[in-house]
Amino acid sequence: MAKDYCRFLSYSKGSCGELRSQLYIALKIGEVDTKTAEIWIEATRQLSKMISSLMKTIET
Repeated sequence: MAKDYCRFLSYSKGSCGELRSQLYIALKIGEVDTKTAEIWIEATRQLSKMISSLMKTIET
């Protein structure tokens, strides 16, 4: 059960990284303003860290 949960958390972490990449693209092409992009990019970084921490607690 824990192994499966960690696998799905890993998928979530990957999706978070994909969103961050898309935000960089949106910023570059002018679809989102700089301040908003910075806030959302930082949010994806924090979320990724939280997911990693959760995975570590489950794996131990």
